Amino acid sequence: MGPLVTIQANRDGKFVVLNAQYLEYTAASAATAEKFELVDKVGTQFKLRASNSLFVTLDGADNLIANASFAGAMPFDSPACDVKVALVATADDDAQKYIASDDGAGPHRLVARSGACNPAAAGSYEKFTLAPAL
Repeated sequence: MGPLVTIQANRDGKFVVLNAQYLEYTAASAATAEKFELVDKVGTQFKLRASNSLFVTLDGADNLIANASFAGAMPFDSPACDVKVALVATADDDAQKYIASDDGAGPHRLVARSGACNPAAAGSYEKFTLAPAL
């Protein structure tokens, strides 16, 4: 079993949860956040397994969802981005590989919609903290 981590979105300091199959940033604390297992870590890339035992990938609208088999899981990377890290869907089929929060109006999903992490924009929502699960 790989290490368990929580994911905290830069937006509002909220943590990521699994709501049905979608990854959303709605948890107020690490204690109520989804625990993701880092699986198949090779170099800096890894796959994420959620508590429903399914793996994280992208749906047709580039939302992060946890409903894939291991073979269908998206490999992610987490390069440095300012003082936090970016979360990058490395095998996304378009130029929008960087994960960002939706527009904030809800349902607060994580979406692959950014072409880059902008280190100069401290308020950019493409930054995350991956921390060991409590």
